[in-house]
Amino acid sequence: MKRINHLDFFSLSVFIELYEQKSGTAAAITLATTQPKVSRTLTMLRKTFNDELFTRHQHGMKPNRVADRLYPQAKQLVAGFQSLAYTMELTANEQGSINICAQEHFHRPLLSCLNELTSEYDNHFAFEVHPWTTESQKRLINRNIDYCISIDPSPIDGIAHYEIAPVGKYFLVANEDHPIFNAEITLHQILRYKLAILNYAFDETKVPRLQAIADQKNLPISVALKISDLGLLLDHVKECNSVGLVVGTAFQSYLQSQPGLTCMNVSDIWLNETKSHQSLQYYLQAHHGADQAFAARLASSLRQRLSAA
Repeated sequence: MKRINHLDFFSLSVFIELYEQKSGTAAAITLATTQPKVSRTLTMLRKTFNDELFTRHQHGMKPNRVADRLYPQAKQLVAGFQSLAYTMELTANEQGSINICAQEHFHRPLLSCLNELTSEYDNHFAFEVHPWTTESQKRLINRNIDYCISIDPSPIDGIAHYEIAPVGKYFLVANEDHPIFNAEITLHQILRYKLAILNYAFDETKVPRLQAIADQKNLPISVALKISDLGLLLDHVKECNSVGLVVGTAFQSYLQSQPGLTCMNVSDIWLNETKSHQSLQYYLQAHHGADQAFAARLASSLRQRLSAA
């Protein structure tokens, strides 16, 4: 018994990854650690079991008979550790707060859905709603936040994606006396003016959609303002010659009710000009330690609310 006192979750995880992937480099990448640390752990495992466990071959490491016998038990122990950790995280969530990141103009429907689910689940945990930033994906990966509402996020290991709904209609909004309304509205016509764009929760590693389209068509583009606050964007275009671009069916009634501004649905123009680009979708992202059943229910509730907008 004394010899196995040194075994822990990490050392058993190293053993399993070496057995399954037959590569120290691959094991280090999967476990988000360094190759020297994997090597030191393998040395400790060999001393603990008084056996080589693996032999080196030209294309990697081959487990021996002792490793074959140990693998099923080690796999079971690690699964038990993971189940225990998951239970602890759920307990912490129930006792503490759940952190959700979304763009500010998404907060109102989000809060309505959260209130609805709190009553449905009879839970009394608190929600902390954070504004979306370009660092939100990193915060989600590092588990500083539990959930994030994004647009077409890239696949990430350890992050689950729940589709909510299409982003919806595209709107052009400008001062009611703006000269853009005196001619046919085209993408080329829109890009003649300085743009005010609402920040959207795109993956920060991607080229902005509008920039990619302008580059593809060899059209100049000038962005005067990028902002997360829809109200401030509308104040800006009301007072200057910029035109605003806003995406989202949920905002149509709000945009059309603003005095001194004209709001035009340019979805047909936009979709015709961007046929080569996939339509945009909202997704709810959740790290794997978060409550996945709750994530699926929240995504469904948001989907229903947006479809009714």
